[in-house]
Amino acid sequence: MAEMWDLVLATLPGVQAFIAESRTTADLHAGSRLVSQLTDAMRAVARDRGRVVLPAEEAGGAEDAGNAGAPPSPAPSKTDSVGLPNRVVALVPPGTGRQVATDMADAVRTSWKAMVDRLPAAVRARDAETPGFPSVRWVVVPEATEATYARAWAQAGIAMDARRRTRDFPGYRAAGRPVCTLSARWASSGRDRRTGEELSTVAHVKRAFRSGRGFPSTLSLASADYREKIIAAAETRPALREAVAGLRKAYEDLTSDHPALRGSSDLPGLGAAENAGPDMAWLAAVEGAWVYPGTWEPTSLARDHGLPAAPDSEACRRGERSADDLRRAAQNAGIPPPTSYLAVIAQDADRMGEAMSNPPPGAPDLLRWHGQVSRMLVAAARREVRAVETEAGLLGRAVYAGGDDLLCFTPASSALTAARTLNEVFTALAQPLLPEVTASTAVVYFHAGTALQTVVRTAHGLLDDAKQNGRPGFGAAVLRRGGERARVILPWEPPAPDAGTDARQPSVALLADLAEAYASGLSPRLASSLERDRVALASLPPRWRDREIRRLMGRHGGADEIAGTLAVLGANDEGRVHEHAPAGRALAAVGGGATDLALVAHFIAAEARPDRSDAGRES
Repeated sequence: MAEMWDLVLATLPGVQAFIAESRTTADLHAGSRLVSQLTDAMRAVARDRGRVVLPAEEAGGAEDAGNAGAPPSPAPSKTDSVGLPNRVVALVPPGTGRQVATDMADAVRTSWKAMVDRLPAAVRARDAETPGFPSVRWVVVPEATEATYARAWAQAGIAMDARRRTRDFPGYRAAGRPVCTLSARWASSGRDRRTGEELSTVAHVKRAFRSGRGFPSTLSLASADYREKIIAAAETRPALREAVAGLRKAYEDLTSDHPALRGSSDLPGLGAAENAGPDMAWLAAVEGAWVYPGTWEPTSLARDHGLPAAPDSEACRRGERSADDLRRAAQNAGIPPPTSYLAVIAQDADRMGEAMSNPPPGAPDLLRWHGQVSRMLVAAARREVRAVETEAGLLGRAVYAGGDDLLCFTPASSALTAARTLNEVFTALAQPLLPEVTASTAVVYFHAGTALQTVVRTAHGLLDDAKQNGRPGFGAAVLRRGGERARVILPWEPPAPDAGTDARQPSVALLADLAEAYASGLSPRLASSLERDRVALASLPPRWRDREIRRLMGRHGGADEIAGTLAVLGANDEGRVHEHAPAGRALAAVGGGATDLALVAHFIAAEARPDRSDAGRES
């Protein structure tokens, strides 16, 4: 007689919104790790009471996956950014499903209560309750066997969809208290002792949930490429070595009196060669904000680090001069000044839910195949994190990587390369098991001072738009300090610029070619000309529009093949109205697509590779 089980499906809803309610990159990372710990509490109960199907315990080798194309397990990762999915699927003894699901939800609440109990007593006394968080949704399909697992899986999906449409809203009343500055869902339960922000209990837990190594600040990420170039050039440039030594001394003089100002860069991929000396090792490891002269402003340092008084103004002036000396020494060595822009990359598998219900021909039974896919996703997450954090030149850090979805930060200079690398890593591992599955990607360039909630919302909205435009999709957007400047949404692989050839490159590579054309001499006036003529270009027939774009490209110093790329990529935005574009900036036709492509490419050339005299200017 076939062994019988109850199938339990439990999820933590609202995870992306919770993680995005953050002020700093460290908040984002802490939110991701916090959710992973809550998910692990559910999984621990399921593991003790039955058999966990999803997520996999660890990435197994091909033997564990049934030799069905699953990848070998990667080497153990030193990163703590590989997050568990927010869903647990388990098989438990028949008749126990409801109780196990209830116990899984209780385990989440118990784990959360333990986090709250570690907060200072003053915060707990003010408001220890967090209605609505954490929330657990679960469904149970009774009496499933391995033979009927596919039907039980489908029933669980239908039931969870229905449960998702039935939302409960616990009562919550708080009078006479300010709203939490991270999340407007709760009232403040007290000020953050360092920053002075009014935070709810949920936000206090997120702030306190810092384990493992730290997470780099936006300026550490933005300056990573600059610091790496200095380290590489310093071996033959005594002036650079002297400038770095001067900056280090100014930093140590200041932080010896104010230890709270010390910080680290936390970028595994940024390191000094063994023979580079202690000054270069310091530059690789220190908080990257110190290479910007503006960081040394006394009042800002006191405010940002919660100091009781501003640090010594003369010590700060010495640091400011040292950072400026390093900038000049770097320019003399051919290294552009550090940019204040960086990028966030969001990636998500396409139609993953549909694929999980439809194994390809030749796959084993659905239950065994789900185990193989789950192990593959764990392996993909680890390899994605390892790629973005340790592959030469990428200099990024992952906020979370669940296998089928990922969020990470990189310097502006490496964002397009990282986006392509991450997409290739995922598809290479996924397609042996999921031949039809692809991944869509969004890249958002933003100023280090931009509110991260806006940045993350923009990235997820752009990713949704890219998916709606056709999967796999690619989107890129530029957030200037005054708001969104431009965005493009393209298929991951558009038609070749020359219709007579079979050569096709991902849109991310073609966008990089356009940016390189700017860096190689294409005039920035091309973007302004296209922007000025946006409406007129949109009214032209396709053939004449293509000719006009080629004429403008030639007039501004661009090669004909780049003009073809611009025309073909621009054509993919025909008739597209973007929900998230600023008022009056929605793309209405092909001409708009070419215009915003030129604007995004010019931004990349100016900020990611600021090697011209107009580098860093607002376009």
